[in-house]
Amino acid sequence: MIEKRRFHRVLFRTRCLVRHDEIPYDGYVENISLKGAMVSFDEAIMVPQGDCCSLEISLAGEKAPLLITAEIIYSTMFRIGVEFGTFEAGHHFRLCGLMERLTSEPGKLREELKLIGLESD
Repeated sequence: MIEKRRFHRVLFRTRCLVRHDEIPYDGYVENISLKGAMVSFDEAIMVPQGDCCSLEISLAGEKAPLLITAEIIYSTMFRIGVEFGTFEAGHHFRLCGLMERLTSEPGKLREELKLIGLESD
């Protein structure tokens, strides 16, 4: 299988809420990057690849979750992979801060931040 990811993922298990067609699903983020995440569920869900959803990702020590809209790019009954689309105001910077705390590859993260225009040379 050819690796398609341009952004490295870090292990990060936290609760999240996925909304698809107005239906909420409780799940867990398994890993996350600047551009996407893998979410697992304890119960089977049916969300088609290519559809959009919203995510509320819980962050320890913070009252407000990360709020992100995303496209479902991979879907099985117990897991989805999403590509992030739009962020609630300021939430992209919160994700960047989270990635800075979690990554074991800060150099790679800096290059990715430059790629998306969030860090200068």
